[in-house]
Amino acid sequence: MKKTKASIAIIILIIFIISIHGTTAIANSDDALSYPVPFLSGEVQMDFLSYIAMMNIFADTGEYLHFLNENAARYDAFIADNPDISFGKAIALVNVNFDKGSYSNVLEVPYKYNISHLVNHNFVLPSGWTPSDLIDTGFGHMMREEAAEHFMPMRDSMREAGLNVYVIIAYRSYNQQRYAHNRAVSNFGSATADRNWARPGHSEHQAGLSIDLLHRPFDTSMHNARFHESAEFTWLTENAHNYGFILRYPDEYREFHRYVFEPWHWRFVGVEVATAMHNEGIALFEEFYGRYLAQDVLSNVREHLLHEQQTIAEELARAAELEAAEAEELARIAEIEAAEAEELARIAELEVIEPEQIAPEELPAAQTEDSGDFDTDNQSMELSTLNSLKVGASFFAPIICVFFGAVAVIRKKN
Repeated sequence: MKKTKASIAIIILIIFIISIHGTTAIANSDDALSYPVPFLSGEVQMDFLSYIAMMNIFADTGEYLHFLNENAARYDAFIADNPDISFGKAIALVNVNFDKGSYSNVLEVPYKYNISHLVNHNFVLPSGWTPSDLIDTGFGHMMREEAAEHFMPMRDSMREAGLNVYVIIAYRSYNQQRYAHNRAVSNFGSATADRNWARPGHSEHQAGLSIDLLHRPFDTSMHNARFHESAEFTWLTENAHNYGFILRYPDEYREFHRYVFEPWHWRFVGVEVATAMHNEGIALFEEFYGRYLAQDVLSNVREHLLHEQQTIAEELARAAELEAAEAEELARIAEIEAAEAEELARIAELEVIEPEQIAPEELPAAQTEDSGDFDTDNQSMELSTLNSLKVGASFFAPIICVFFGAVAVIRKKN
């Protein structure tokens, strides 16, 4: 699929929203507890909500920045099998390997300490991995420190509203998850167990970022608690995003998260991500992750923006060269016009010189002011000469005639 060029308005928006923050950097190892999202490193970093807005603007023009060329054939196949799914959502789901099937083509969770990573049927945590920053939220229920620091104020706010929630399950180790899943397989079979319990390594509880809540204390019969009908659940659906929590397994998306509806299961993803999901109306974390947070997507976006920046820089340089050439041409034209103006001015000066400004000796006699007064001596001489010529002609004419007549008579006699 060929991507269309973004409009000038989009390029201007990119220039406006992209900012360089020296304190924002990608976590290159699990030593860092968390890092800002999107984790675009190097020359391209920006505010997360600006990043979401920019991605949506590109999508509105038909250019999906989460489109990965290497997945093009998989997109086509998935869309052919699922024609009712929107193009953008289909791309996102393929990006998280949903098309590969449950527990197929499993990848290890990258950046395990990132609070917005994805753990599901296709992404697994190592068996020996345990978060190093777990703290107690009460009654021995442990959570990652950042998640706990957001959960406890949320619980306090609910209490102020006259509501109460009780923690049933928070952190659960790999081995504890394996025991729970194996027991479910023994009691209900593999298919039922997989719909109700994650396999070991595939549980968000091992990540220390999820918590199961009920409105009655010490009630472990979660499937029968009807938590989704409680006021506590309603409050959470309206306010949990302000504290960084999302409903992880909503009822209407069972086929995509591959679990039963779990109204009690709330996942901490960070305030920025939870707020963006709420604002975008995206309830499925797989879709949001595949659209905005997947490693390959972020790399693709970064390369695209760097290319756009380079293109803009080249266009600006080209425009500057053209402006310089035009300036030189205008300067040359101005010089020519100045020379022409100078010549015209010189000619005009010559044309406006009055005759009296020219010395009489420089003018022909006929063009002087005294041209009507003739030199009398010269005039008399000219008249005398003319009269002499007339007299001479009158005197010699008869003589010449007689001479030629005599010559004629003599010739006749001979």
